[in-house]
This record gives sequence, C-alpha cells and structure tokens, in this order.
Amino acid sequence: MSKTPQRRTERGERTRRKIMDTATALICDRGYSATSVDLICREAKVVKTALYWHFGSKAGLLSAIFDDIKTHWVDVVANEIAGKGSGAARLDSMMAAFRDIVVNRAHLLRIVDVIICESGSIDPDALESVRRLHKNTMSTIIAGFEHAMGGPVPRAEQLSHTITGLLRGIHRHYILYGDTLDLDAYFDDFKRTIIACLAARLQDKN
Repeated sequence: MSKTPQRRTERGERTRRKIMDTATALICDRGYSATSVDLICREAKVVKTALYWHFGSKAGLLSAIFDDIKTHWVDVVANEIAGKGSGAARLDSMMAAFRDIVVNRAHLLRIVDVIICESGSIDPDALESVRRLHKNTMSTIIAGFEHAMGGPVPRAEQLSHTITGLLRGIHRHYILYGDTLDLDAYFDDFKRTIIACLAARLQDKN
C-alpha cells in the first residue's frame, strides 16, 4: 500500500511530461493559436481534464514549458559556466551550450520565436511567460560574461541581445542547410565576434 502514492506521482509526472512535450512539438510546427487544447490532448492521448489538472489552462501549460526550459537548460548552463576556471574556459562552455541548442534543442529557439510572432493575439499570461524566460536567458549570458571577465562588463545587456541574435541566425541557417552547413566555421566567427565586442567594451572602460 505504501507504494501506491509513489506510483501515482510517477504516473502523473509521466502524463505531465507527455503533455508538455506534445504541446511543444505542436506549437513549434503549427503555432500557438492553431494548437488547441483538444489537439494537444488528442495527440498526447490524454483526456482534457488531465491537462487542466496539471496546468489549469493553455496559458498555464505554456508557462510550465518555459519554466521547464529555464530549469533544464538555462540554469544548467549558468551553473556549468560558473564552475569553469578561466575566462576562456567559460566562453568555450557557453559556445558549446549554444551549439547544443542549434543541433539538439532547436525547439528552445523555435517556440520563443513562435510566441513573439503571435504576441498580438496571445493571452497576456502566456506572453509574460516568454518575457520571463527571455529575461532569465539574458541574465544567464550577462552573468557568464561577468564570471569570465572577473567583474561587470559595460553594456552587457546589449551584448547579450547581440549574441542571441547571432545564435538565431546560425539556427536559421542550420534549419535551411542541415549537416551541409559548416557549423565549426560559423561558431568560430561567433566566438571571434564576442571576443571583439568584449575587447571594445573593456577598452572603453579603461
């Protein structure tokens, strides 16, 4: 009898994960507005009451997806960067994390783009969840640079926006050309751009 609550919890977590994964794939493929609760539940093979039980609403589901991205990617990257020794090692860790997104976790970029493009017709609570993820991502990048440089970096917020813009550019090229794209060359230029931006900021600071 003592194992029954644990089994129910594990089953509930599996259902919760299945709903989130299904919703993420559908939103990336069809868009947020065109992805209905009925469709999510049909594809996930769960009843609608399960979705409402776990998330409360479609906006609550989206918020949970972005919180999950933060927990399982943004926070992990932040901890990994902070744990490296030299500034160069931390920058390399950041580049490796960015490359992993492009190759293995493209939905992290795609779902944010979808929500931003549909922002005019999206529930304010759902839109706030992507703003929260965006702020957390920017903070992680800024903290990574500050750890790498041993102190504050001038205009770090603008630099973080430049970096995410470059990352999205590489991501779009990878979608178009796949494995035929020389990712090493793109990320080498990406790294050089970051180093040049950092050098210019530090020179201004001095």
